[in-house]
Amino acid sequence: MTQRNLIPSSEKPLAVPAAQQTAEVQHRPRHSLIKIPPSFAIATIQKFARYFGVEVEVFFEPDLFSMEKWELRGEGLLKCFIPPEKSKENVFLYPKYCVSIARIYVKKFLTALEEVKPDEFDKNGNPLSWVPLNYTAKQLAENNFDDHDAHLLKEGDLLPPFDSCSDNSQRTDEPSYIATQKIQNRFEEIRKQLDIPPLEFIVRRGKVNKEGFVTGRVWYKIGQSPQRIVITTCPNADWAEIFATCLHELAHPYSKTNKHGRKFRETLVSLAEKIWGTKYFQEVDEVIEESYKIVDKWIASCIRSALKQENPPLIKAEDEEKLAEKISKIKKLRAVGKDQLGKPEGITATALANDLVVKYNLGNHQLHVDIENQDQLVDRFVTIEREVWQRNLAHNVASFCNVFSLHVTKRRNVNNRRKKLHSMHFFGKFEDVVHAEYLYSINRERILRNCQKYLQNKTIYAPGEKLSEKTSFCDSAVEGFSETLNEIKSREIFQRKQNPQSTEAQGYSLIEHDLAKAEQFALEESKKRGLFWASASGKYVNYNQAGYTTGKKLSVVRGLNSQGEPRRLLTVNPDN
Repeated sequence: MTQRNLIPSSEKPLAVPAAQQTAEVQHRPRHSLIKIPPSFAIATIQKFARYFGVEVEVFFEPDLFSMEKWELRGEGLLKCFIPPEKSKENVFLYPKYCVSIARIYVKKFLTALEEVKPDEFDKNGNPLSWVPLNYTAKQLAENNFDDHDAHLLKEGDLLPPFDSCSDNSQRTDEPSYIATQKIQNRFEEIRKQLDIPPLEFIVRRGKVNKEGFVTGRVWYKIGQSPQRIVITTCPNADWAEIFATCLHELAHPYSKTNKHGRKFRETLVSLAEKIWGTKYFQEVDEVIEESYKIVDKWIASCIRSALKQENPPLIKAEDEEKLAEKISKIKKLRAVGKDQLGKPEGITATALANDLVVKYNLGNHQLHVDIENQDQLVDRFVTIEREVWQRNLAHNVASFCNVFSLHVTKRRNVNNRRKKLHSMHFFGKFEDVVHAEYLYSINRERILRNCQKYLQNKTIYAPGEKLSEKTSFCDSAVEGFSETLNEIKSREIFQRKQNPQSTEAQGYSLIEHDLAKAEQFALEESKKRGLFWASASGKYVNYNQAGYTTGKKLSVVRGLNSQGEPRRLLTVNPDN
């Protein structure tokens, strides 16, 4: 007996967000077979048929082999799915969630699927990404491990065997640039210098690139000295990173807490000062209220200066350097670190990159996820206003960060009214996409703030003149900032030609094709959804000297918030 499907697709629970569901297309000699996401199958077929002025009904019907099939009923339907000259040779009973259509209609069918998907937005109001960052169970466990590295033993508990405490991360005992025995010897010197009783100290050698970061664990009882410390090195870790992690684990028992609050952070700084002196850690007081991960980075950088007997790192003030140039340099150094993993060149490049992150207070800009994800190709939507200058700013910043960008408009319901939503769609490596979003948001705010000051000091006469002045100011600011970005790129190319063996030149050669890869990635993901894009001509700009000067001087206050206020943490929503 034929049963009609009465369950609307929108009421079916979605295990995966709609934006991430795509159809599977198999091209065959005479037609294409399309497997549709079950939640939107019926709605997609009906939408596709409406393109041709046909209303269809969908029925479930078992075939001879007891497999559920669909029967489509609608006047003129044969001409919709198969060219007229072939229509008499086909019977339109399809396996459930599959349709067979002519190739010329595949793109139109995929477009129908996109149109029936519901609008889904993240907590910031941006459309959900098509390809989110992959979060595996192992990676989530390791992220959690970093925040719960102190194991408090209860009174009477015995120290558990080490094997029962070890995690499942891949490790290796292959020879490293810094030998295990040397690490154990140096830790013994630190232990005696701090007058700490003997304890079990275990060194594990990691083979995963974590940008030099060394993880650790400590077992202790309240009011007693630590009983065991385990550290897991990164191939690109230097002595500063190793010492910083050792002190981090020692700070837990001596601050009498397994949390990372202010008392813990102050104890960590105190332990470092006992070994290397107070002069190297004075600047840490400026960030003591920040996240413990920020303090950890500062401790490592200060120890690095102490080991080299150099001046301690200082927070760079406004206008000393431009943020875009520093981010570009960090990316190139990290590219070298990844390419020369575990070698002296890789260790040095990683240390230089980490010092730049500290000096320009980009610590909160770094997302604390497994470094293996940094090279994953992802996409991200960023909601913008309708002004043309904002999309031009986003395009320029994205190109500089090796990110391919598209301007997208889509209507959504806001207070029972249809409103056009403007977004920038970024495609590229995860790290590059985050950099692009960050640079865009910072410089957009600075342009708007300087524009407001300019208008306050400007005498406005005619109606509409204020809007005209604002538009010309912002357009000119984007032009000036775009020239600054182009100058940075030209300087990088010139330096690469002048000194091709330098670390920065090697880093540039490792990332120079990333923009082309990002564009290809965008093309492939768009094809899956039957979408395409077009290019538009440039906009005529009324030159504004004040705006142009603002764009040329765009930099960042202490590396983060455009007004020098507490930094905003760019995070990744695992559901996005």
